[in-house]
Formats: sequence, C-alpha cells, structure tokens
Amino acid sequence: MVGVNHFLRMLNKTIEELKAGRSITEEEKKIDVAIELPLEAYIPDKYIPDTKDKINVYQKLSSVDNLQLLGEFRDDLVAEYGAFHKQVSNLFKILEIKILAKMAGIVMVKAVTLGSAGKQVVLQVSNTMTAEPIVNLLKYNPSG
Repeated sequence: MVGVNHFLRMLNKTIEELKAGRSITEEEKKIDVAIELPLEAYIPDKYIPDTKDKINVYQKLSSVDNLQLLGEFRDDLVAEYGAFHKQVSNLFKILEIKILAKMAGIVMVKAVTLGSAGKQVVLQVSNTMTAEPIVNLLKYNPSG
C-alpha cells in the first residue's frame, strides 16, 4: 500500500517526465488501469443533453492517451458546452490519473477506507514492473 502523499509524489515525478518530453510507450498503452475512487465522474444530461453527442464525447475520451490531447479535448468541451460541472471535472481528473498511472506501470488505483485510521490510496503495479523503477519511485522526493 502507498499513502496519498507518496502517490502524489509519484504522480509529480511522472508529470516532470512528461514535461521533459516522455510519452507513453506501446507497452504502456497495453496496460489496462483500474481506477476505484469515490468520485462521481460522468457527463450529466444537464451538461450535454443530446445522447448522440454525449456518446461521441465518451468515445473520444476513451481514445485519449496523453495529457496534451486530454487538455486540448478539455478546452474543446469548455468552448462548446461551457464550464464543467463537478462530475465532468472529476471525469477528467480520473482520466489524467489513468494516463499517469499507465506511464508509471500502475494497473490499479484504489481508495480504501481504514475505519477510524482514515483513508489510503492503494496502488498495484503491473507484473512487468521490475525492482529498479519501484525503488526509484520509493526514493523520489520532489521537495528534497
């Protein structure tokens, strides 16, 4: 299990790699990432009332595989339909996490409630992940 702070550090590291020009490899594209977070993430009828338009948007979103395209698509939706509803914003956050998780070799991101101990984010790495990247992720500290 990985705590939320460590998860955020790992995501920040991946974001820095993206900014440096790293893109998702063909092997990473094959990874299917499961995201289980307690967020309402969908396109409500109030935001896109036409069912065909909504299905088209979902289809386009399913093919987005990098943060640049996701950002461009976000801008296009805002231009066409206006400011995001909370659920749509959450949907884009989930997709961003999914893209970053793929790049980091993570196959599952899950929020777990530990009763009175609070919540944790559990990450499961792919079975193709080797020890070296895991050690590097554990050593990474953006503030130090």
